[in-house]
Amino acid sequence: MRKPDEIMAEYLLKGGKMLAKTCPDCGSPLFEYKGETYCVVCREDQNNQQKNEKPGNIEEKPGDNSFPDKKKQLYT
Repeated sequence: MRKPDEIMAEYLLKGGKMLAKTCPDCGSPLFEYKGETYCVVCREDQNNQQKNEKPGNIEEKPGDNSFPDKKKQLYT
């Protein structure tokens, strides 16, 4: 997970504009990028959560024998 200042620096380098308004959720400055205004920090967190929730990212725990056939299907 990247630090908020790294995320904001990336958007500034890509041409984003840091606004004076702040995110009500995390307090980071909002950005205007490609015609949209949003919190780049929260958006990155949401994108990371979505990547971790994809069906192929099931982590098998030792001793977990529930639905072994389904797990085999996912990994093959």
